Amino acid sequence: MRATKPVRKSAASFFQPEWRQPHQRVAAALTLMVNESNISQRHIAALLRVDPSYVSRMLSGEREASWPHVKAICDACRGDAAIMQQVGRISGRQGGGLLPVLSHMGVRPPS
Repeated sequence: MRATKPVRKSAASFFQPEWRQPHQRVAAALTLMVNESNISQRHIAALLRVDPSYVSRMLSGEREASWPHVKAICDACRGDAAIMQQVGRISGRQGGGLLPVLSHMGVRPPS
């Protein structure tokens, strides 16, 4: 069986309406950060001392990531944990979403 390359989600996919729950929006921002840092999910799992499948479920939004896990992922990727806090806060508000936070980070939605 031939190995396949992992499929990376583009920034455009994070603006799709299926990312409705606050924890899914945090997961989308974390996934973008992990993809940009080129750190493997296996490496993150080893740092967190969890199974790689759990990291996958956190990054897909299937499981809600705890704040200690979010912070550890941010630290591993040399990302800003304060931005992830803002994603969570903004996403939890009525009408909130990733657009204001990701725009602040320099990520623009597709036209």
